[in-house]
Amino acid sequence: MHSMGLVNRTPAVCSVLEGTKFQRMAGLELADRDGPAPSTTTTYLYRQLRPIAATPSEIGEPTGQRTRQPVLRTISARRTDVSAGPIAPPEADLCFVSCVAKKLARPAAAKDLYTSPWFVKARRLVEAQGWPWFILSAKYGLVAPEEEVAHYEKTLNDMGVAERRDWARKVLEALEPHLAGVQSVVFLAGQNYREFLAPELRSRGIDVHVPMQGLGTAVALARQSRLVSKPPRSDRIAHTVHFYDLLQQLAAGLGFRRLVDCNGRMDWPQRGVYFFFEPGESRALSGVGDSVVRIGTHALTDGSRSTLWQRLSQHRGSAKSGGGNHRGSIFRLLLGLALARRGDCVPPRSWGVGADPGAAARKLG
Repeated sequence: MHSMGLVNRTPAVCSVLEGTKFQRMAGLELADRDGPAPSTTTTYLYRQLRPIAATPSEIGEPTGQRTRQPVLRTISARRTDVSAGPIAPPEADLCFVSCVAKKLARPAAAKDLYTSPWFVKARRLVEAQGWPWFILSAKYGLVAPEEEVAHYEKTLNDMGVAERRDWARKVLEALEPHLAGVQSVVFLAGQNYREFLAPELRSRGIDVHVPMQGLGTAVALARQSRLVSKPPRSDRIAHTVHFYDLLQQLAAGLGFRRLVDCNGRMDWPQRGVYFFFEPGESRALSGVGDSVVRIGTHALTDGSRSTLWQRLSQHRGSAKSGGGNHRGSIFRLLLGLALARRGDCVPPRSWGVGADPGAAARKLG
């Protein structure tokens, strides 16, 4: 940014990159943000919404809202770019995680002191893999996860080359007793934290893996989450990661389907469980990609003749008009209530009242 004349403008630039005005102009949608913020090392991951930039008339508030159809994502054996990998070995002997700007205000164990979403993801991955690890602190150098440290405001990104080289020398001195038998290490850290450490480790015959190199941090950690096979039962986030990993592994081979494009002529099983994904509803700590917004099934009683497609068609409604029966679809009922609460529409008084229009009329008088 210095070459562009943007001195001391990091907070302003980050604010623009996160703003809705920039996203509308560029035809993008912010999917995830990783790394310390605001910082020159912050990584932003966007979803492209259209191939061309917005015109000046599109920059203001939209005049109307287009209804986005939920995406019905059937399970596919094909790997997406996010889940491709693995790109770091599960048998790594050591892992290094860089410090971040967001910290607790009080002294705490180093693993708990740093609170940014990026650090939480990195810690979850490291602990799930069982890697021995250290934190690379700009102030304290090499820090064990259990070591208690106080809050500080310091980053290698503000240091000159000589100061960073001296920092790396001290880290290597502290690391020396821990390198016996080490053959492979992983860096979850930016360039400034590894620039003088990685070459020295390689010179000793140690394999150095940098999973985020050339990738956005969010994408790299999402790929790494595939390595988490059996998360601890107490870790809710790890279970969520495992859930999405299972969705990727189940081989239905049908790809993605938009609910509005589905019909009864498609090859549907008689019984099944469905998962709805909504564009724009993104995963956060569990990785990158669209989030599951509804899980449902059907035929809950003995002797029920309801099929999977019949249930899905109730949720879809008319393919031409988009209309449907909210009394026959809890999904449509809840979606209507959500739109009303957001102020997008005013539902009729009878919305959700009674099992049919006649019952609603009798109850409302």
